[in-house]
Amino acid sequence: GSSGVGGEEYYRNKVEELSKEREGLYSRVDGLEKENRELRKSLYELSVRVGEKGRAAKKGVVGNGREGGRGAGDASSEPGSETGEMEVAVKLRFKCDMAGHAGAVYAVCFSGNGQLLASGSMDKSVAIWDVNKVGDSALLTIPQAHAANVVALAWSMDSRALLSGGYDHHVREWDVMATRKAPPVAEHAAKGFVQTVIASPVSDHLAYFGTSKNAIHRIDRRTRPSGNPDESVIITNEAMVNTLFMELSGNLLFSGDHGGALRIWDMRMVSSDNENEPYGLLDEKLNSPDRYPITHIHGAPQGSDEEDRFLAVNSYDKYLRVYDRGAHILEAQSQKLELLHSLSGHQNRNWPIRSSFYRGEQYVPSFDQRRTQLASADTFVDDLEHARQLTKGIHRSLLVATGSADGNAYVFDVSGPAGSGALLQVLTGHTDRVYCVDFHPEEPILATASADSKIKIWTPAKYTSTG
Repeated sequence: GSSGVGGEEYYRNKVEELSKEREGLYSRVDGLEKENRELRKSLYELSVRVGEKGRAAKKGVVGNGREGGRGAGDASSEPGSETGEMEVAVKLRFKCDMAGHAGAVYAVCFSGNGQLLASGSMDKSVAIWDVNKVGDSALLTIPQAHAANVVALAWSMDSRALLSGGYDHHVREWDVMATRKAPPVAEHAAKGFVQTVIASPVSDHLAYFGTSKNAIHRIDRRTRPSGNPDESVIITNEAMVNTLFMELSGNLLFSGDHGGALRIWDMRMVSSDNENEPYGLLDEKLNSPDRYPITHIHGAPQGSDEEDRFLAVNSYDKYLRVYDRGAHILEAQSQKLELLHSLSGHQNRNWPIRSSFYRGEQYVPSFDQRRTQLASADTFVDDLEHARQLTKGIHRSLLVATGSADGNAYVFDVSGPAGSGALLQVLTGHTDRVYCVDFHPEEPILATASADSKIKIWTPAKYTSTG
């Protein structure tokens, strides 16, 4: 009995130690927030002194984004400030069409190295495009990549292999360095239509896919596929699995399903022996009270200062929601999803619309976004946000773009605190539903894929002027 008491005391002391450590971290975060507010105040005062001409030019740029790229072009010819270092690229504009598919383009995906773009279509083909020659025809076309619609794509970490998922109940793996007529390197059977495919962010060998038969499969590219879809099922979900996202450590898998549930799975606990129970389920959240189907989850790219904590979630209701899953310094509390922004304007009802984040190279989170609801009642903070909006452009922003059933793509600025997300621009030009959008991994270049069988490329209206 005494050893049990001693053990309890040990754990009690440990818990107290951790609690103190946590309080210390919280006070450090508070200190950093205070410091950040002072810096933002200085920025505000500086922006006020920029002068009427510069401010008027910048106001013309921000607008509501509905007038296309013209405002950005006009404003960029004005000097932004006396120092000549003002960011002026605040809009995207149409660059070119990429035509080659004979049916709706459901999926488009940049490779991790930024050199290639893959597309998948209702015409059953997969195409690979050279990002440096975007106006040219496809670098590689695989005409009958699948026996039905190609709806999902994922690149391996090294950008050499492409995984494609189709409504023919298969995921196929392609060697993009091989010749035009090369057969798939491997073919993996799935239970139901393949809805989503992702590659592991930590291992080039592992990939995951979700299906219309509620299954989440895991495949190891080192092992020969057996042809039996049941063998690769690791999770049986309660509803059709429409989308998957894995965070950078490879430990947590996020699923979005047709029942409107966002689920977080701990891959260290999930085992193929436990497919009949939700083993490894860490947390679940209804994305909308009416359980509208979720069509896509995308994680914001990692910055040098933080992990991939923001998630964008598309669903059949009229909102694109951005969640914060927390800073990872407090691991035990890091998985509770907190809603930051509910963005609207696009049309998502009954269509598998997807979204994508762009993290500007100079983007710095203003301060802990989850704690700003209290501060946002303060009019000074509102004024500060407004000044910050006027003085930043694409390279200093966190943007999220989404497709839309109305034939447009929508770009939102989600750089600011909770509830401040705003429509930045509507990209017009497609003649049918825009199913998928994808930002380049490093540059502010957006690809949009549409039911009109075209892919469009969008680039900034003007790059930063530092002269």
